[in-house]
Formats: sequence, structure tokens, C-alpha cells
Amino acid sequence: EELRLALKFFAALQGMPVSTDPNVVPMIGAAKLQTHVQFCADTLEKAQNVLDAARREEEAAAARREEQRQRLKAETALKTAQEARKAEEGRQAMAEAQQQALANEERLKILRQTWVVGGDAVAYTDDPNAEPLDSESTRSPPRKEKKEKKKKME
Repeated sequence: EELRLALKFFAALQGMPVSTDPNVVPMIGAAKLQTHVQFCADTLEKAQNVLDAARREEEAAAARREEQRQRLKAETALKTAQEARKAEEGRQAMAEAQQQALANEERLKILRQTWVVGGDAVAYTDDPNAEPLDSESTRSPPRKEKKEKKKKME
């Protein structure tokens, strides 16, 4: 880049009109100026291969960086999608478990309401100490009565 700027600068100096006033001394001679322009042009031509290789290398590095950025972006998107999928599966499993629990609770409630003890239906209550509605038919007689009935039968 600097070599190109130097070439432009010296070429511009070379293109400037030379003063015809004998009192003005030129800062740089025309031959020296021509030598500088020629040197910059030759060096730039020789360095062109190196410059092209450097440019290609920079483009390849930029392409690798872009590819890595895209890969990282894809990995991040995949990870986010997997996390979202796992969260959704967790919510679905929770909803299914809750639905199953409600269904089981409803089924148990129905079974308790239709539960048969000793041939008679018993009304369900939440009180575990509550007596059945028909206490005589669902209760077994006390042990003494059983022994007495056995003796009478013999």
C-alpha cells in the first residue's frame, strides 16, 4: 500500500511543471525523480506476487473465520432447539402425569362409590371412622354370638 502511494507521489511530482526562473533551485532533480518513479514501479511489479499471496491468505483466513462463526451459530441454534425440545418434553410429561393422576383419582372415586361390602353398596364418605349405612348387614356378629350359634346348631 505504501509502495503504491510512493509511486503516485513521485509520479505526481514528476508531472509538475518545472520552474523556468533561474533563481528557483529545484528540490529534486528530474533524473532523481525519474529513478524514484522507476524504482517504485519495478518494486511494485516484483512484489505483486507477494501481495497477491498475502491477499489470498487474508481472504482464506476471513473465509475460515466466517465458516467458524457460521458453525458456532448453527451449534448454538441446535443447542437452543434441543433445550427447548427437552423443556417441552418435560412439560408434556408433567401434563400427562397430572392428567393420569386426575384420571386415577376419578377412577378411585368411582370405585369407592360402587364398592360392595357384604352384598350391599356402601356410601362413600371421607371419614374413615364412619359406619356403613346398613351396619347390621355389613358387620359380622361379635365372637361370643358366633360361639353361641355354633353350640345351638350342635
